[in-house]
Amino acid sequence: MKEMISADYYNTEDVDPGFGSDVGDDLEKPDFEKEDKLLGKRKRKQNISLREKVELDKELDEYYKLDYKGNIGDLKTRFKYRFIPADSYGLQTEEILIANAKDLNQGNVALSVLMTTSSTFTAAIMKPFLTSKLAGQFIGVDPAGLFISIVQVVLFPVLLGTILNQYYNNLVKFVSPVMPFIAVATVAILCDSAIAQSASAILSSGLQVVIASITLHGSGFFFSYLLSKLLGIGYISERTISIEVDMQNFVLGVVLASRIKASLILTTMK
Repeated sequence: MKEMISADYYNTEDVDPGFGSDVGDDLEKPDFEKEDKLLGKRKRKQNISLREKVELDKELDEYYKLDYKGNIGDLKTRFKYRFIPADSYGLQTEEILIANAKDLNQGNVALSVLMTTSSTFTAAIMKPFLTSKLAGQFIGVDPAGLFISIVQVVLFPVLLGTILNQYYNNLVKFVSPVMPFIAVATVAILCDSAIAQSASAILSSGLQVVIASITLHGSGFFFSYLLSKLLGIGYISERTISIEVDMQNFVLGVVLASRIKASLILTTMK
């Protein structure tokens, strides 16, 4: 459905709020004219700067909070009065979730893509450098080997995907429906294999591994959100940064850990 749905479609007088008595008759109707204006800006996001995008996210955030005060936690209410087809605005599915179903996924897609791109290309230099400096005194680290692994696991697939998407678009469209399943299966196999190989060490470590994992991810979520909050960049971007900082490339972690483990074995044999 590519045509715009008018506000009459969402007329609350024609909808039977039979999903619960907690909604009440005082539900405030959305300001569709303002919403169309805001989402229209999102459609033209490629023509605005990142700072303007952050400001727009703040405006959208305030809009939804104000329009749904008193019912902000009622998912059924939000979806019954607020559903908008993604194709109506030419947005991607994840963007429409961020804009219209903020209860499920509050985030800034443009900021997330920017952070992911930056971290992906800087990882080739920074990960070997930081690993050798921070962990080199405890374990043997081969910075050159880590650099090659990151290029093979991260940079090469990203560049290959970019080239295929640019010059072989029909092929990309053909394989795209099955690629998410292949990606998930590949990640699961690699991670399960690594865990299986180290099962005895993980079990013998007991709570140490659990505490270390919880501390690592918990501190990543907390401090990235706290810093974003102090900078006052808006709740949507704060949430995006927090998730982006903590959710990292698990496959890369498995590959690097395996390489470090192999280096330790070779060092011990020598």
